[in-house]
Amino acid sequence: MKHRLAALFLTVALFCTLLAGCAPTPDVPGPGGGSSSSGSTNNGGNSESEDNNNGGNTATKLQPKAYMEAYNVSYITSEIISKNPYVANYVFSVVNPNKNYSLSSVKISIDLTDNNGKPLTDYTTIQSIAPGDTVRFAYSASYSVPVHIGGCRVDPVLSSYFKTPETESDGTPKMAKSSDITVVGAKETKTSSKFDYNIINGTALNTSHYPCKVKVSLLLKKNGQTVYATWVNSPSDVLANGKFPVTIYAPKNIDYDSFDLIAIPC
Repeated sequence: MKHRLAALFLTVALFCTLLAGCAPTPDVPGPGGGSSSSGSTNNGGNSESEDNNNGGNTATKLQPKAYMEAYNVSYITSEIISKNPYVANYVFSVVNPNKNYSLSSVKISIDLTDNNGKPLTDYTTIQSIAPGDTVRFAYSASYSVPVHIGGCRVDPVLSSYFKTPETESDGTPKMAKSSDITVVGAKETKTSSKFDYNIINGTALNTSHYPCKVKVSLLLKKNGQTVYATWVNSPSDVLANGKFPVTIYAPKNIDYDSFDLIAIPC
């Protein structure tokens, strides 16, 4: 009898051990108290970020990316901007990595602080970016206090701002890309001393088959570095294979030795 009871207890103990060995591993936070994005609970073998990329056109890898190529802050004395004399000039590049959808109303937020480290907010918006395109443009803003620029980011784009463009029979989107917009005949006219600005002229060409509005940015440079930026938008669509005459004013109180005109569809 004693031998039979001992054998029974041994069988029960072995069975419990096997059950414990098949139990799922508890979720244990990784170093620093945060859970790992590639933890053992993901049976599919993908990390959390990779799973999010499967979320359609709002996936992380398909969200636009913004880069601040250059920035400069100047103190400008002028009656027009006497309340906001600190002028910041920016040059941005924004990439749409999604090759199937165009983007609309892309908001680029700029990280700023004042001299006391207090966060400030500013942003600019690009109205349209073609599938797979990169746009490069200038932005400027004036502030009432000195600002320190930290960087930029694109606010998350909702699915409603991803558009499926009409396409040609070969799949080409029926919309202009940045490579379709060029500026020719750029020249500078030095004005007399009674004027505060020199005049920059050129012609923006829409070489695509599709009408679009055009944004032309002026970059004033000193020793290759951007020291001032401004822009002008076409008042209406520039027709396919059409042109947009450009006139932009360059302040004489900015020390520059060269300039660039860059244009994009907008």
